[in-house]
Amino acid sequence: MADYISREAAIKEFCDDCMDREWCKSNGDSCSRIKNINAVPAADVRPVARGVWVSVHDRYGICSNCHRGDHIDPLAGFCRFCGADMRKKGEKDGV
Repeated sequence: MADYISREAAIKEFCDDCMDREWCKSNGDSCSRIKNINAVPAADVRPVARGVWVSVHDRYGICSNCHRGDHIDPLAGFCRFCGADMRKKGEKDGV
């Protein structure tokens, strides 16, 4: 699985260690390292919403993330309304 990082955090890390910080500030942030980081296309990612089924009765429950009710399907692993991951953290598909 790929690692995703914050572009702002990467730039801050480079700039904090850079000896030319003052030069960059006075020259309109024309640092080649910052330009290279900004040139990398952004990944289309979103935070993972996690939830659990809160049992109401029998096989019917409410999603702890969006609070909408549904028939609990333990094999689905996701809430059909909000997409929350209902699997235990670290559990993989098909396990």
